[in-house]
Amino acid sequence: METLELLEELLLNFEGTLLLVSHDRTFMDNVVTSMLAFEGEGVVREYVGGYTDWIRQGGKLPPAPWEGAARQNAEPTATVTKEKHSATAAPAQKPVKLSYKLQRELDALPAEIERLENNVEALEQEAADPAFYQQDASDVTAKLKALEQTQQALDAAMERWMALEAMANGE
Repeated sequence: METLELLEELLLNFEGTLLLVSHDRTFMDNVVTSMLAFEGEGVVREYVGGYTDWIRQGGKLPPAPWEGAARQNAEPTATVTKEKHSATAAPAQKPVKLSYKLQRELDALPAEIERLENNVEALEQEAADPAFYQQDASDVTAKLKALEQTQQALDAAMERWMALEAMANGE
């Protein structure tokens, strides 16, 4: 965490332009001033602000490959219009009742996310210990790989949870 905070501080003081790719949404909210979003079908659009600002301006993540055609049909893609004073507003989406299997998955995800967050925190604390790097190189590599895989699993679980919540809310 200290390294991430130091990086954020350095980037905030940097006066040039930097192209940054990150999966860490909080980090993006803290340091970026604009985002380039790849919206599919060759469309790249710039949004002012970080990840939260992108979502507020109508940005959406494309469906993950494992979500299949059902999700693509259930969730309309976001469009950005340049008109500020539109006379007609889009009708609100009705919440969708999730299947039993999807509802069970949604109910189980918060506990899984908490477990993965605890694992990531423990692995990060272990890696932050100066004695950690005095171990055999293969042990260090294996533990850092485990940290990376756990973080990827956490990210996937978070995205899946957000997707299921959005589906349940009709977004």
